[in-house]
Amino acid sequence: MALASPILEYKVEAVIGDIRVHCRRIMVWRPRLIGTFRCCKQFLTLLACIFFCGSASANCLSNPLFAHDHVVYAGEVGNRQIRLTLQFDALSQQVSGMYGISGDSISHDIPSQPDGEAVTIHIAGKNGRSDQLRLRAVDSLAAIHSPDANGCLELDGVYLRNGLAEEDVKLLRVTAIKSEYDADRKANEAVALRFQRALIARDKQIVASLLIYPFFSQYGRKTSVWKDAGEVVKHYDEAIQFDAPALRKAVPFLLESRWNKSEFFDGAVCLSEQKVEQMCIGPCVGGCP
Repeated sequence: MALASPILEYKVEAVIGDIRVHCRRIMVWRPRLIGTFRCCKQFLTLLACIFFCGSASANCLSNPLFAHDHVVYAGEVGNRQIRLTLQFDALSQQVSGMYGISGDSISHDIPSQPDGEAVTIHIAGKNGRSDQLRLRAVDSLAAIHSPDANGCLELDGVYLRNGLAEEDVKLLRVTAIKSEYDADRKANEAVALRFQRALIARDKQIVASLLIYPFFSQYGRKTSVWKDAGEVVKHYDEAIQFDAPALRKAVPFLLESRWNKSEFFDGAVCLSEQKVEQMCIGPCVGGCP
């Protein structure tokens, strides 16, 4: 069949020469295509692939042409907590992403790597050593940009300490973050990091300054309301309670966010507009406001 329109020039060779791989990567988006049609050459190529692929098996590595969500995975590597997200780029056939890990003050980019190979993430270890997290080959990775895909609940790999000791790693899908909220999310993450450090240092003044008033605390079945910073400082041990060892390992990056609100510490710290509006022991009952 001749392609009369230049609209279908986008990756035609790849679709013809390696159609199974391309179909696998976009089949997961088939339910979303209805209602999201956009007249662009990338869409038409993918649409053609869907109809000509038949029942080609789908995996979780999806093309982000229509994506608005970044799926976030979390777990433990080398006694530290990590949160990460990955993205597949159809044009370059590369996988990239970003991650945050406990103990670090910034998040890190995951450099682009060839599709179909194990994803290697270099992590600065203790005493200046270089550790590595190696995730299984991309074709078996869980969702890159598809939180609704089936069978995309976890990532598997190994963690190497200084290139020697090796331990198995399993990262579980914990949330999906929307790109449209990135600015608010990152602003809240900066506050979450500052709040975490102030809590660990027991700096009552900074902790109190980062709260929205009235401030709500929910510990067990008791919910308390604190009218101002002075009241929080005066009754600090009653107003501010948390699991210190768990908080030290919490990662204040890639937080679940919606609009100007974010959740930190497994939903125990609720942030809004760069302030903390509620704190709980464990996930807040009923979720964050």
